[in-house]
Amino acid sequence: MAGDGAEELVELLPPEFTREVELAAFHCATVPKLASSELPMEWSFDAREVLCGELVKLLQKEPLSTEFQHLIRVRKPSDDPEQRQVLLSLATSDFAPFADLGKFLQKHGAPVETVHVPRHGALTPTQLQSFSRHWPIKNLKSSFEPLKLPEDLRKAYGELLRQAEEVAGGGSGCIIARRKEGRQAEFEVLAAAKSEVSEAEPLRHAAMAAIGAMAVRAKAAADAQKRPREEEEYLCCDCDVVLTHEPCVMCAMALVHSRVRVVAFREVDSDFGGLGGAISLHQCPSLNHQFRVLRWEKFEPCGVCHYQTRRPILTIDKGAREFSSHGRDALVKSTEPCRMED
Repeated sequence: MAGDGAEELVELLPPEFTREVELAAFHCATVPKLASSELPMEWSFDAREVLCGELVKLLQKEPLSTEFQHLIRVRKPSDDPEQRQVLLSLATSDFAPFADLGKFLQKHGAPVETVHVPRHGALTPTQLQSFSRHWPIKNLKSSFEPLKLPEDLRKAYGELLRQAEEVAGGGSGCIIARRKEGRQAEFEVLAAAKSEVSEAEPLRHAAMAAIGAMAVRAKAAADAQKRPREEEEYLCCDCDVVLTHEPCVMCAMALVHSRVRVVAFREVDSDFGGLGGAISLHQCPSLNHQFRVLRWEKFEPCGVCHYQTRRPILTIDKGAREFSSHGRDALVKSTEPCRMED
């Protein structure tokens, strides 16, 4: 049943928000520290910083490509904070620096090596922490903001799921609701339906039946107002849809066309699911409408650390001594037990 302690409502985010770090090879120059005998008498500051500034200025002729603008070009290595390393360019087997850069590297004896840096920018604090272990990066801003799910809203969705289960009677059920004006976590149920697929009605899935009920409702409202229903009047604008089971591809596309706001479901359909199970129609950029998708994910108790979480629960990064999470797919699909490493 909905609402037990072994489930949590989570948003299915676009893949760029949950991906693991992917590395790209770059040429990198280490800026040498000049001996005191090499310093002009008027220099009373760190010569390495001066040389580093000169190198960065030279590299303005060849800025990092757009796909690598998230990288900070200069870093202080954690194993030697006195050093300065500067990214030059993507690593190639035939690296040939442009003339001024070549002269600088030769004049100051700056060694060039290959380092591996994050190919993508970080969109979440977790990614920023993970990716920055390889090379300093900027925290990118995204126009996509994950939904905030306060406890009262989670409970409201849980109640809608309970109603969908009640309507389904052990099968597949769907509730379409709209938030009450000025109320973030109170809904008015507009339609409820269950799957009634038969030889005569092969397409009567729960979502399709509920959308059909919304069409009947819209026609009744138009008739009551003695006006024709507009052809482009969408059926489920600003509506939230809660289902017991993930809608199939057909139903997911019907929800797209109905212009729903949020869809939440409990059971995943890995064979035919249209909202993450088989494909993710709601994130298809070629469609002219996208909506948010929530799912109740099952958590299992771990016999080692006793947390309620997905498996494997936690691993410890020995270098950082911090807990790090696996990718979402690994968490959902893995059957390995939790490993608390020393």
